[in-house]
Amino acid sequence: MKPYYLFSALILTLSIIGCASSEIQAAPKIALESESNLDSANDLKEKGWSHLLSILVREGVDKKLAENALGSRDMPEREMLTFNLNPQEKPSLYKGVNTPVRRKHALEFYYQYKDSFTAARKNYGVPEGLVLAILQVETSCGQYTGNKSVFPAIARLANAMDPEILKENINNNLKSKEAAVYKRALYLKDMFVPHLVATFKIAPNGDVHRLRGSFAGAMGIPQFMPDNILKYGVDANQDGSVDIYNPVDAIYSTANYLKMHGWESRSLTKVEKRKVIWEYNRSTPYIDTVLSMADQLQKVITPSKQVLENVDTKKSPRKPSRSPKKLYPGARRAH
Repeated sequence: MKPYYLFSALILTLSIIGCASSEIQAAPKIALESESNLDSANDLKEKGWSHLLSILVREGVDKKLAENALGSRDMPEREMLTFNLNPQEKPSLYKGVNTPVRRKHALEFYYQYKDSFTAARKNYGVPEGLVLAILQVETSCGQYTGNKSVFPAIARLANAMDPEILKENINNNLKSKEAAVYKRALYLKDMFVPHLVATFKIAPNGDVHRLRGSFAGAMGIPQFMPDNILKYGVDANQDGSVDIYNPVDAIYSTANYLKMHGWESRSLTKVEKRKVIWEYNRSTPYIDTVLSMADQLQKVITPSKQVLENVDTKKSPRKPSRSPKKLYPGARRAH
């Protein structure tokens, strides 16, 4: 994780800060009087978040800060989390995502930030078409970043090992071994607790309920989860802050993420490519869609020698006559 950063649309923060076990201090601007802290503590118990509170404190989050967040009026009551032991996305979820209209919109975004895409490729060895495809599939290149409160969404999943939730899921999966349910719950906890802890580090003044994103807690143009913002975010425009709502920072951050998960400048095999994209979103249909779109976009970005011989290379790419919003009616993001 990393230092403090200010974001434009949501004001987030980034840096590589040590491990999650280091103590996270409560932000002075949202410190409350002792009586108010007591109210928050009582509220979170009534709402059913006591188990998660103990986890956050063990991870180094200041207790009063955690109590304020979990006991806030913006925090819903804990709901029973029923999880699938082997979740899989259906290909139909991505039907209509990779179309000529949507690729056209992506290319308009590319031409607008062509220098940044080129520089990111040179720095990280990731082709422009792949970064562009991910940004298009995720948020239509920033058109739809989500406006859900991410803290409750992540908290719900991070709380998978709550004894009551475990018991309920064991009863719901009588045909499965209890160990399988426990394994899935532990997986969810281990995956989402670091992201929940990270929200306290990236939130303005520690107010985690101001963070907005997708229904699963992903944020910004590349839809990074909070801890990934801290680990892989790049201040590409060197303005002193990492802003994943800024196209330039988003382009570099996405390329950095892919490189850090195994993408290399050399020619990768199909299996190697899929393995890297799997770390971005563990969905086979997602991987199929991204790689297919990336190939089609790259052919336009870097046309073959034969195509170049048949075009007037002196002509500049025609700028879009319509805004991206008009060209792109809506994106579907599954995280």
